Amino acid sequence: MQGRLSNKSPERLQSFPKKTWKEEFYRARDIGFDTIEWLLDDYRESNNPILSETGRREISQLVIDSGVSVRSVCAHAFIDGSLLREDRDALDCFDALTVACRRLGVERIVLPVLERSEIQDKETWKALFEVLKTVREYCLTHDISIALESDLDAEILASWISDFPTTEVTACYDVGNAVGRHADPLQELEILSDLVSEIHIKDKTRAGISHSLGQGDVNFIALFEWLRNSDHNIPLVFETPVFDDWEREGSQNYQFIKQLMTPELPL
Repeated sequence: MQGRLSNKSPERLQSFPKKTWKEEFYRARDIGFDTIEWLLDDYRESNNPILSETGRREISQLVIDSGVSVRSVCAHAFIDGSLLREDRDALDCFDALTVACRRLGVERIVLPVLERSEIQDKETWKALFEVLKTVREYCLTHDISIALESDLDAEILASWISDFPTTEVTACYDVGNAVGRHADPLQELEILSDLVSEIHIKDKTRAGISHSLGQGDVNFIALFEWLRNSDHNIPLVFETPVFDDWEREGSQNYQFIKQLMTPELPL
């Protein structure tokens, strides 16, 4: 995910890397990643390159030059509940984001329904779907999915998504967050697998503390065995902390997952 290949201090981890976003394409390529999930962290500012024609031309050129694509966008800006409040600026920005995604060929918009945008009941869920009705219709027409990232129980999430049998609404599943809320990622992925369009790779302890991959309580060996045996080809996006050295963390995390994906390599 964008911003994970830059040192963050004193900025928030989940913040757009204003000074280094171009460099991150080449850093990703050099480590071995083939795609970056774009990050929109503020709908009140219009200086995110994805929201302007000039910015999108720069992004497209960087994709060509680096060989690293942009297939998804994390719309973290709306974690504040602004869409549910029907904030006009937020709705306008989300509309603009969907248009930007079509022009860049982006396949997924990850929409967190967490923290202040967390949905606890079905009526609020229906309200969100109604608020996003026009956006969903646009996404369906242009083959863009809205991947909802939620901490809801998997059976409830699957049931609520299935109430709206539309292909533009999917799920983004975070294995670290699942362990942090004492859920079993394999059991939940079995329930959600037909709906999951992306998996966030992160490691946490059951106490909810983030770690480098392999240092927390996520059973990555079992996860990748499940992925190898699954009929689903689900994209993986690293949403890992950078701590005090993005290069070390990015390289070590990449090698850790690469080894699990190619188990014939020596440990």
